[in-house]
Amino acid sequence: MGLKQEHFDEIIPGEFICTHCHDVFLEPVCLACQHVLCKKCFKKRMKRKTPTCPVCKKALYLGDQNTDGEWREQYESLQVNCPKGCEKVLSLGKLSDHYGNHCPLTFTVCVNVGCNRKVRRRDLPLHLQSCDFRVVQCEGCGFSTKYVDLRMHQIVQKCLLRTRLHMRSEEHTSE
Repeated sequence: MGLKQEHFDEIIPGEFICTHCHDVFLEPVCLACQHVLCKKCFKKRMKRKTPTCPVCKKALYLGDQNTDGEWREQYESLQVNCPKGCEKVLSLGKLSDHYGNHCPLTFTVCVNVGCNRKVRRRDLPLHLQSCDFRVVQCEGCGFSTKYVDLRMHQIVQKCLLRTRLHMRSEEHTSE
């Protein structure tokens, strides 16, 4: 549940390797016994009939303190190639922000109200141009509505009919 060592250009010291998944810690949590696991590994071990620490075999509990400050600083300064594949190299401490705000390959939810579609951040501008929940204006009357509701608006308000009649009357007067 951690980060594969192949995403790092350097050999990672054993103190930053999870004893459950054998990968580099992802969201490390400190246990009551002072050992460290990835957050997901901790949750996975807690689902066992008798959850124990993979190192000392003591009952598994979260500790009431965080990892040592110096350890945390060294861990967060490890340089990683973006695991999503965008080719950005960054420190582990900035990985969460990268995923949440910058990585073009991370999936994000469309910002249009009513649309819950997930698209890669790099594809969001294209999606917004064709999203059924984008706001458009009726050509017949100028009313703003969601694209998905436009046809119903035009039928109820007969905006298309008015526009077509207006266009026909202009054609007849020009002949």
